[in-house]
Amino acid sequence: MKLSPSLRRFLPRLIGPIGLALLLTRVPLTAVEEVLGKTDLILALGALVLVVPILILRALRWALLVRDQGLVLSSTEALRVYGYSVFLGTFTPGRLGEFAKAAHLTNRGMAAGPALWSVLVDRILDVFFLLLFGIFSLVLVGRAAPPLQHLAVGGIVVLAGLAAALLVVLRFRERASKILSLFVPRRWRASAVAHATGFARLVRDMRASTLAAASVYTSASWLINWLAVYLLARSLDMTLSFSYVAAVSAITALLAILPISILGLGTRDGALILLLGYQGVGAAAAISLSLLMLLLLIGYGFISYLGSIVLGRGSIAFRQTL
Repeated sequence: MKLSPSLRRFLPRLIGPIGLALLLTRVPLTAVEEVLGKTDLILALGALVLVVPILILRALRWALLVRDQGLVLSSTEALRVYGYSVFLGTFTPGRLGEFAKAAHLTNRGMAAGPALWSVLVDRILDVFFLLLFGIFSLVLVGRAAPPLQHLAVGGIVVLAGLAAALLVVLRFRERASKILSLFVPRRWRASAVAHATGFARLVRDMRASTLAAASVYTSASWLINWLAVYLLARSLDMTLSFSYVAAVSAITALLAILPISILGLGTRDGALILLLGYQGVGAAAAISLSLLMLLLLIGYGFISYLGSIVLGRGSIAFRQTL
């Protein structure tokens, strides 16, 4: 039976859930229930509250990037639209729903190219800083698990590769077509060159003050994110340092980028069992933390959606623009 292209693209995402199912055959659910039954709800709710400043920081960062393109969004509008896009992104493969922000910008009069590129820069900032933190985290965790230091080297190579690709597009625009022809089918080549050069131009023309402020917002949002995970770990009575929890959380977030899971199911659980195991944390406790992190992610999506409603008719008005 021939599978449709969309189904073929979706099938790899079942690897993570299948892996989780296999893990659960080795870890009794009763043990997980026992750990979760002792959860400190105050600390867990504290972690959930922290998603609010994370949303605010990321929305303000996006508004800053959009302003650099000549369109001014009020803080309320930015929060409203960003919140709704986070909700969509939480439940779409590859967080594609977050690109709905571009639809709002085009309805506000921005050209489609810059609208899309502003969303790409917003996401790439998250990934870039996650790679930076992730590489540091692999070195830190690698002290307890030396084999992971090899992944740190791999992360450095990936980061250097991304920087080199951006430099090539910036400095050698006329050669971009030849370079992309090695990787992009002919029918998409012209569009790929146009988008790559447009994106590179946006980065090149970005003011240093904008990039610096966006970097501060990004770093702060990730640190708060890891503080929330630390509170979740403490709610399960795990006596781990903040630095170790942040390192493990960064690594699991990197794994979540891989298109082999849905909401990190399986990949996050396996990584937590391995990495927390080096600190004496049992598999049942690791899976319990993974479940709380999943609930935190879903909570972030729903709180973002509720925020878009509280701030006005944003969610309804925004749906009408799609």
